[in-house]
Amino acid sequence: MIRPADDMVMVYVPSGEFLMGSTDSDKEAQSDEKPQHKVNLDAFWIDRTQVTNAMFARFVMAKSYKTDAEKEGSGWAYTGSGWSQVNGADWRHPGGPTTNINGLDNYPVVQASWNDAKAYCQWANAALPTEAQWEKAARGTDGGIYPWGNQTATCEYAVMNDGSVAIT
Repeated sequence: MIRPADDMVMVYVPSGEFLMGSTDSDKEAQSDEKPQHKVNLDAFWIDRTQVTNAMFARFVMAKSYKTDAEKEGSGWAYTGSGWSQVNGADWRHPGGPTTNINGLDNYPVVQASWNDAKAYCQWANAALPTEAQWEKAARGTDGGIYPWGNQTATCEYAVMNDGSVAIT
């Protein structure tokens, strides 16, 4: 299904049971992820990908919306040595005022708070997924760590910055 407001491709996740959380033997799991347990969910639709910069721009234009980072005048950004609050960082300037999203229309929007995501969903006639919905969609029904199974996350399996793209 395609959501009309933002042209987001959505994926149908059928009802049923899945394993949520991590096993007690998973050394990398946080304590609040344990114990792994069965959860039964009704069917739902979920976005296939993250909201892109282009989609978010449509929302901002339609609603004359200002994000929390824009109102506050700063956002958290990776500075090369760690995460810091950076003056002027917002969704249009993810690393601060000297950066921009030119040419990155299809990249996921960043510097969007939970409040911003909620406002976006309201505009798009959508809803933020619950933790259980997100985990079922991400894991599938076999309880794997990742949608592709238990192999280590790499660029082959996941959308992630491998250093080949610089945000300018």
